[in-house]
Amino acid sequence: MRGARQARSRSLGARLGVWYASSAFGLVVLVTGFLYWAMARSLEQQEAELVRDRLYTLIAELTYLCRLRCAYCSNPTDLASHPDRLQTSDWLRVFQQARQVVEDPKLDPGAAWYEARNLLRQSLRHELATLSSLLEFAGSNPHASGHEKTLADQVATFNAWIDSQARARGAQGTEPKAPWVGGAAAQKIPVRTGGFGPLTYQNDNVLLARLGPERMARIKLLNSEATPQLNAQDLSDLYAYEIVNFVDGKRSVGEIRDAVSAEYGPLPVDLVEDYLKACQEAGLIQWK
Repeated sequence: MRGARQARSRSLGARLGVWYASSAFGLVVLVTGFLYWAMARSLEQQEAELVRDRLYTLIAELTYLCRLRCAYCSNPTDLASHPDRLQTSDWLRVFQQARQVVEDPKLDPGAAWYEARNLLRQSLRHELATLSSLLEFAGSNPHASGHEKTLADQVATFNAWIDSQARARGAQGTEPKAPWVGGAAAQKIPVRTGGFGPLTYQNDNVLLARLGPERMARIKLLNSEATPQLNAQDLSDLYAYEIVNFVDGKRSVGEIRDAVSAEYGPLPVDLVEDYLKACQEAGLIQWK
């Protein structure tokens, strides 16, 4: 009997020992895992804060929102009191281009009027979008900063001068009309069917691979016989590249035509529609 009790006692002790050892090991594993998770999370947060601080510093430097006052820095520290920073050489270049367009004797006065106004409108839209992104990233309200009004006022001044020049050439009406207004094709809205970026990359040409050389030769925008002036200036590929970039499911063919025309010069809307039709045949876009 005594031997049986001793055996049971040793067996119970062994089980308790194993249980305590297992519990201790499990606790060590649990604590180690928690410490590892906490350390990894802390490192991730520190890395994210470091990246954010560097990006904020860059944006602050670009937008004059930096709160530091380093002795060697010549940037102003308050963007709101420096609206003249928007009067850059780029804006002067845009205005000079608009003036050349409205005075271009090769263009009808009404068409020249519209193209010049379109150039300024597209430039204003691009500038506002860029400025809004920068201010939002820096934690400011772009709509409350007054920068939109400053830009709009500048463009309004340019537009008033362009209007006077267009009317001096004989343009009629209170506002210029888009050359594509009333055309059914210009009202269509293309939508991407996939995540396509540039249709040509290195030696690969998506349209050529999907349509074949015979169909490619019939695309007016890329056909040297249909658009000799564009091809002579090596603009056809640039137009084609940007046309696809402006397909966002919101812009119509006419609006895409206006966007690319502001970058590279007036382009007939039928060339844009014809190129997008080829993209639709290749399965790159569809009509909304």
